[in-house]
Amino acid sequence: MAVHCASRYTFVVFDMAYHDWKDLNNTFLVGLCRSLEGAGFAKDFVQHCILSPVVPAFTKTHGRREVAFLNRAWVDVMALDYLIIKDQQFQPLLNNAVNQIPCRCGASSGLQTAMERLKLMKNEE
Repeated sequence: MAVHCASRYTFVVFDMAYHDWKDLNNTFLVGLCRSLEGAGFAKDFVQHCILSPVVPAFTKTHGRREVAFLNRAWVDVMALDYLIIKDQQFQPLLNNAVNQIPCRCGASSGLQTAMERLKLMKNEE
């Protein structure tokens, strides 16, 4: 499970094998690309995210808010576990559903979905 701090956009890569963990950067980028395309974002936006000069940072979760949201995202994913397609690594149904749940985010006020926040961020570029 990966979570974008600024939007709370979440995606799941299911049943990762040893080689997926060994090449986590590539696994992440492929998962992000598949997730954004599955959510209906245009290929140029997806490519912009993938080819961004900002290198993705894999960090340990820090801070009460970040830990709390990661826990919240996990609870949401587990509540939607019936959407998991067990013979498929990438989970478009689960990803879309979890990103439609309203939640709070330090980068914005009030309740919004991760999809709403990501679309707003896209429009600001």
